[in-house]
Amino acid sequence: MRHQWGDAQGTWLTVIGCMHEKNIWHEVAHLLGAEDHYGDGMNRCKNPDRCIMTYGKTEGVLCEEALAEIRNYISTLKG
Repeated sequence: MRHQWGDAQGTWLTVIGCMHEKNIWHEVAHLLGAEDHYGDGMNRCKNPDRCIMTYGKTEGVLCEEALAEIRNYISTLKG
């Protein structure tokens, strides 16, 4: 595991390292297509103070960009 909080490998595997509810949702959101909104992904997020896809957040929500990433991924699954 690269991070103490957890780690995700694409949309097929996640490891939870910290049992905060928001951390679990962060890692599960990766399984649904959301990207990290920190490091190289920081410019994606329009609400970094509240977005749980930023690093180390134990409070907050999925921002609009994270929800758009999830919707986009789900649309690729429809057959």
